[in-house]
Amino acid sequence: MFPAERRMIIMTTLEQRGSVSVAELVEQFGVSAVTIRKDLDVLADSGLIKRSHGGAILRRDRPFTLSYEHRGAEFLSEKEAIGKAAAALVRPKEKIVIDCGTTTIHLANNLGSIGALRCITNDLQIALALAVWPQITVQLTAGVVRGPTMPLWGPACRRSILSFHEADKTFLSISGISLEAGLTNTYSVEVSAKRAMMQVARETILMVDSGKFGKIASAFVADLDAVHAVITGRQAPPEMVDRLSEMGIEVILV
Repeated sequence: MFPAERRMIIMTTLEQRGSVSVAELVEQFGVSAVTIRKDLDVLADSGLIKRSHGGAILRRDRPFTLSYEHRGAEFLSEKEAIGKAAAALVRPKEKIVIDCGTTTIHLANNLGSIGALRCITNDLQIALALAVWPQITVQLTAGVVRGPTMPLWGPACRRSILSFHEADKTFLSISGISLEAGLTNTYSVEVSAKRAMMQVARETILMVDSGKFGKIASAFVADLDAVHAVITGRQAPPEMVDRLSEMGIEVILV
């Protein structure tokens, strides 16, 4: 089991019970207390939980890095252009997966003129944006709703994504992209869903604003070569753009 998957299950347990002990988690996962404490430290550093003596408790007031509205306003014109460029890659009758995020929602806003599509997403905001188009069939994943950004996550989310066999394209969102750490995400609980999205699609297209380049978030998602194309702004660092191109990854600058 990947650490991110274990941390996701820990978060699910905390959502249900409010608190958990290190000893309980050691028994549940069959790993060492040192490993569990490291998991709890990562979740605490992300602001999702509070460490307690011998365990952890869920932060009901847990903060998010930025509100959905604030995050959506950052690099807004660039995100809108990324969304239009992503929509240009979609063909009628395709089955696509759209990851949660304030960049990927701009893809949803530009799909109305494509024609009949089947769109799968783990984001309530994106599902609502797609639902206005009668020619688009919207499939929302299962899962637990997390915070103001409205993504769905958890084991049920991962299972439902994996049930959507042979999608044509996945449009992925992440918190950081770097040559050193690859693709990383702020919230480890979202990682298993992102990996499942990449697994079910024939092609993975990363939608990322130029501000994410060079950043390393707390949870590893995948190596750079796991994606087939990257859509980003022209302010992306040229050396990173060149390196991605050298790896055979198509880079679309908007």
